[in-house]
Amino acid sequence: MRALVFALALVVTPLAIGLSQTDLGLPGNSSCDNGNSADNRSDSGVVHAHQGLCAPQPPPPVCVNSPPSGGTGSITGTVSLDDVARTGLAGWCIEVSGPASATAVTDASGNYVVPGLPAGMYMVCEDIQTGFQETFPTSGPTCTTGIGWTISVFDNSESQFVDFRNLPL
Repeated sequence: MRALVFALALVVTPLAIGLSQTDLGLPGNSSCDNGNSADNRSDSGVVHAHQGLCAPQPPPPVCVNSPPSGGTGSITGTVSLDDVARTGLAGWCIEVSGPASATAVTDASGNYVVPGLPAGMYMVCEDIQTGFQETFPTSGPTCTTGIGWTISVFDNSESQFVDFRNLPL
């Protein structure tokens, strides 16, 4: 029995190692070949790409645009660097909770929109990404990863300028 397990391990291990470096179309897999193919070598045969080090693929975002339906109010704002230019931060998650709950993801300019909200009081929070520190707002309700906003939403209206600013650590 031990011999069978050992033999099976000898067969499966190289297969598993080989598959770990191939792109199977699954999140987290890499098509990196560690510089072993001719595509990653110079004319003299020297490795010039990856040099044996392959970076793992980032996980897919967990936040998606998920507005509620049925309301006519909305909340808009930006997530940006706390710099002179207020450089927008793309891909940041905004969470809204109150009479309805929703999430929004900032666009390439750092803007977000949460439409379809029924009238009421809402707490708006950003999910601060690793390597950043929130600098604005400086007071308000406590969120999981920082400070948020309490916003009144009215039917057929837009609550604007619900902004967040951050600095890299």
